[in-house]
Amino acid sequence: MSNQTFTMIKPDATGKGYTGAILDQIIKAGFTVKAMKWFGKFYD
Repeated sequence: MSNQTFTMIKPDATGKGYTGAILDQIIKAGFTVKAMKWFGKFYD
């Protein structure tokens, strides 16, 4: 059985351009990103 972790990058962080740096930290910590979805009024 494998564990899965959900994470959400908040709109203020994406607005400041931190998305790439946050994803880099997640990957360097040993996690694998299996899916990403951008949604909400902030991305329309």
